[in-house]
Amino acid sequence: MKQIRTTLVELAVDKDTPEPRIKMAVDLIQSGVTKAVPAQGFIGVKDTMEFMGGISRVHLWHMRNLGLPSHMVGGRVVFSPKEIEAWVNNNNK
Repeated sequence: MKQIRTTLVELAVDKDTPEPRIKMAVDLIQSGVTKAVPAQGFIGVKDTMEFMGGISRVHLWHMRNLGLPSHMVGGRVVFSPKEIEAWVNNNNK
């Protein structure tokens, strides 16, 4: 969670971040990002959207097409929070 908080802070202070994203990042920082994320295992689409700062399903699928790691389990798409953090850190330029 510390890395997500750091990413949110970076979004909040980046001059190229659109105004609504800045407000969302600041709100999440102030709220303490309270949703717990499993240390191991996978999370579903809705939890992944929330985990990534409240992005839309369309944006999640776009990021998946760009290489965001995902897995198929029983016909469902699931994500690993650890893999998401690693992917964001490696692709956040």
